[in-house]
Amino acid sequence: MPTYRICILNEDFCATDDHTCPDEKSAAKQALRGALDIGTDQIVAGKQFFGAEVTVESGNQRVGHFVVAVGKSSLKV
Repeated sequence: MPTYRICILNEDFCATDDHTCPDEKSAAKQALRGALDIGTDQIVAGKQFFGAEVTVESGNQRVGHFVVAVGKSSLKV
């Protein structure tokens, strides 16, 4: 299986790791899932908003590039 480098970057941190995935689509899903998990943890910890740039690379070629945003807001009833 090919190895993909996944990077999640925002103003507070940069997390980069290599993942073995069957294809680009699976690597993109794993990257987005990781960013959403981090965002959810940040929101639960009290932040109002989490945003990150997510990239997926195969060798020296970028095969995925995304922006992930998670936020919370009170709703009046």
